[in-house]
Amino acid sequence: MAFIGERIVSATVYLSHVARAQVAAAEADLYRHLAVTPSGLCVACGEPEPCDGRYAALRVLLRYGVLPKRRPGAGGVRTSNGYKSMPGFVADHTRSNEAR
Repeated sequence: MAFIGERIVSATVYLSHVARAQVAAAEADLYRHLAVTPSGLCVACGEPEPCDGRYAALRVLLRYGVLPKRRPGAGGVRTSNGYKSMPGFVADHTRSNEAR
């Protein structure tokens, strides 16, 4: 949206089928590279976060001027006993530290 004088003007961007497919693939790559290990490494490629895979996906999204669809809980910490969100991971480790 943009303000021109007293009016609000908005623009709609239409993407071709090929562009929508590239955006969908970039979103899938982005979500695959969001999860990290407790040591801060990407679960998908093992690089320190933020990894090259995440940057490549973000470049595609920026090229088309779109934001990724929200998927709450997609980014989190993968521990040896499963997948947890950061608050759950921190709470579990805080409780285990307090018990000592």
